[in-house]
Amino acid sequence: MLTEDQEAAKFHQWLVRKGLRYTHVANESRSGRYGMIRGAKLKGMGQSAGFPDFLVILPSEIGSRLLFIELKRTRGSHTSKEQKNWLNDLDACAGVETAICKGADAAIKFVEHRL
Repeated sequence: MLTEDQEAAKFHQWLVRKGLRYTHVANESRSGRYGMIRGAKLKGMGQSAGFPDFLVILPSEIGSRLLFIELKRTRGSHTSKEQKNWLNDLDACAGVETAICKGADAAIKFVEHRL
């Protein structure tokens, strides 16, 4: 079973091969002294807990749409209240679709069905 980081790397590699515009929002939790200091700094700069992991922009020839993906491991993960709130708020926006994907393969399938 892959870790969430490995699933994200696999999804990233697929997005690169497809030539899609996207970004990974580095919003992971931080541990240890340096992580706590860095986390506090990022929060002070506006980082929001629960924001989805990936933002994918679909090509304009199929209609401009934004996909927000919360990527999880295939097993042993859960979605936080903050993550669910972000996804609900984003889903309410025109031209936006969201998904919680268990693993890179599910994220790939979600994007492919919209291309």
